[in-house]
Amino acid sequence: MSNKILFFDIDGTLADQEGILPSNKKALRELRSNGHTVMIASGRPAGYIRRMFSGLADGFIAANGRRIEHNDSILLDNSFTIDELKEIIKLCKASQCAYCLLGDGIVYHGNPLYLYGHTRPYESIDVIHENQWDIHDVKAYAFDIIYKDKDHLKTIKRNFDGKYIINDHFDGSADVSSVSFNKGHAVAYVTNALGFSQDDSYAFGDGDNDVHMFEAAGTAVAMENGTSAARKAADYVTRHFKEDGIFHALKHLKVLNSLL
Repeated sequence: MSNKILFFDIDGTLADQEGILPSNKKALRELRSNGHTVMIASGRPAGYIRRMFSGLADGFIAANGRRIEHNDSILLDNSFTIDELKEIIKLCKASQCAYCLLGDGIVYHGNPLYLYGHTRPYESIDVIHENQWDIHDVKAYAFDIIYKDKDHLKTIKRNFDGKYIINDHFDGSADVSSVSFNKGHAVAYVTNALGFSQDDSYAFGDGDNDVHMFEAAGTAVAMENGTSAARKAADYVTRHFKEDGIFHALKHLKVLNSLL
């Protein structure tokens, strides 16, 4: 088999709040040992991905596409412009939602972070609270929102429609990616930059923000626990991520032949 490039979402695909599933660690290691290229593709910040996947991946797409690294080299650094930041802040204020602008190892809180009783953690990341940062000093690649309830989230989605994709974490928060540059653009960019054909690219995910990634990859795999949009967009739906769905899919697609 020729070498492949594989893109994996994190939350709900490779890991949960308790960490990466053992079978997924085994799968990533075996893929790399067999000569395939493993890329993590997430809405998570770059620093978080580096720590979590050290030794398990060749590189990553962070912040839903705006920061890309491969073998410790930066392939893309596409932070929000001042105008984009102003638009994000305006939309969040109009929607009455708290927000967190995510940089590389730093978080800028906007509006009361603990609005609606939410306490979303950012492990080992420096935090600058609201009213303590200047927009001209911000270098951010993605942002999270904090919402009150399902009706509030529906209002936010209406306000953001056409410009941003909201990927619900189902815990009162969601990560947000822009339509102008998303996981799909990033997957196509990396596939081309590293000399792979689209046919040799695979994408694995579970969320609405993975749909564009599925469109850019040669083969798209959704987790059984994925959103309806993700499952509909996929070429193949594998088992629940907690039921060794990744290993099952890799064997089904004949990318890996080993047993758990």
